[in-house]
Amino acid sequence: MRFRKTKTDQTDEQLFSEVAAFEQLPSLSLVTPTALKRLTAERGFDFAMALLYDRVGKSPRHRPLVEWMNRTGDVPKTSPKSRGPVVIVPALYDPKKPEEPPTGRFAQRVAERLGFKTTWLEVPPHRTLAVGSAMVRDAILSNDEPVTLISLSRSSLDVKLALAGLSHDEQERTVRGWLSITGLMKGSPVVNGLYGRAILRIGTQRYLRRAGLEEAVLLDLLRGPGTPTSRPLSLSPRIPLVHLVAFPRQRHFVENATNSEERGWMRLLRFLKIDSVGPHEGASVLGDLLDEPGQIAPVWGVPHWICPAWNIDERVARALEYLNQDSARETVSGDTEQSSVEAALQS
Repeated sequence: MRFRKTKTDQTDEQLFSEVAAFEQLPSLSLVTPTALKRLTAERGFDFAMALLYDRVGKSPRHRPLVEWMNRTGDVPKTSPKSRGPVVIVPALYDPKKPEEPPTGRFAQRVAERLGFKTTWLEVPPHRTLAVGSAMVRDAILSNDEPVTLISLSRSSLDVKLALAGLSHDEQERTVRGWLSITGLMKGSPVVNGLYGRAILRIGTQRYLRRAGLEEAVLLDLLRGPGTPTSRPLSLSPRIPLVHLVAFPRQRHFVENATNSEERGWMRLLRFLKIDSVGPHEGASVLGDLLDEPGQIAPVWGVPHWICPAWNIDERVARALEYLNQDSARETVSGDTEQSSVEAALQS
């Protein structure tokens, strides 16, 4: 069966109305990366994105977090006694732009306003996963109290590999919670696209040499079997993990591109035909999160890069308070919903 593609000029209300009436994939447990990829090809990028957003919000696993994040009024505060230190792990960033979102300095300021003691981890701006994960692991083990980790984009892989080197008992003693903001938990299809054709690979290698960067920094982001990113995330079920994730429509990439760098990234996405992998947020594939531990907090209408439309300070504040509730641990360990039915679209 083939589906009719939706119109790109639909309003959000019209789009979500169609998603609500869509009888296949009625729950998140039936949504798989394979199903999303096929749905994107047959109904369009926007429809697949909206369906995933809808099913995440209705999922028993993710709904408690979604409702918490969408509350109106002041950010609920936990007891000061429950607050441990916060460690911010910056993404790959330009050291000449210390206030740009990839550095995570905005998250540090939010945490400090809430009364947390913070550490901004001084990792090299462009580092390999081996270097980054070792530094994160050392930062976790050197604290006297369990830490709450905040990672952004590529640095979520640093944290993922750092935790892989710790037993669940060690994790529970040293980590209170983890906030991953637009985390590349399984790499990026953009890098696969750049290395998919010889002429693009050669051009990428020349660019890296001129910039003085190790090629391994980029190769670490390849997706697929046998890559560093394919390793499953080993996380104790008692440690809450919040994935703060962008859910854009195609038009949102255009609306939120505010400078030449972001517009150039959009052109690259179109050239590499990244939509073929299924719903993505400009750097990672959203289906990659479906079999990862943790809960998803979807942010509608924004791309991977952090822009004003994110309302990011409030979202980070709410996520930090959520992670530092005792009930967050109960929610994580008490739910076992899995996305495991690959035959969902074949019935």
